[in-house]
Amino acid sequence: MLSLRASLSSIKDKTGFTLTEILISVALLAIIFISITSTFLVLNRQSSRSRVGTAALVCAQQEIDQVMSARPYTATSSVPQILLVQSDAGALATDESWAISGTDASGYEYSTAIRSVPILVAANKGSGLVNGQLLRKITVISKTLRQVDVVVGYNFRGGSSSNNTSYTYTSQTAFESAYRYLVRTSTFRSQDE
Repeated sequence: MLSLRASLSSIKDKTGFTLTEILISVALLAIIFISITSTFLVLNRQSSRSRVGTAALVCAQQEIDQVMSARPYTATSSVPQILLVQSDAGALATDESWAISGTDASGYEYSTAIRSVPILVAANKGSGLVNGQLLRKITVISKTLRQVDVVVGYNFRGGSSSNNTSYTYTSQTAFESAYRYLVRTSTFRSQDE
């Protein structure tokens, strides 16, 4: 009988986990799972924001490339259409409109043209997933030199999308304040000689 009691007590000492230990383990696993999942969600959000920002930068860079590759701009040729200011009485592309014109604090004449642009396009549908507007500001520094500033504004995740079709901006600051995200780039274009 003594050996049976010794056997039972040794079995009793080697039994499984208690309910409290199991609940603590499950709670710890749940905390770890939730924190890993939320980390992946944050990383995915940041990655998509970076993707859209890169696409907006590509839109701005394409505009700069068009400015730099516009037909020959020489003393004997006319100013390329993309470099015209409103006082040049130049015609804009059909999807563009003049937004703001005037003279800046330094006395340089400038004009801004604006148009809607698809920033991120669905591959299988060809429609814009994220749309924005591109503002091109041409500043006449001299007869042979023009400064080109390009701003792409867009809203993504939480921004209002109602501004994507409005062309009524009173200033570049008003344009920029209408969007949650902006990409800016600039260049100078002189005559080709």
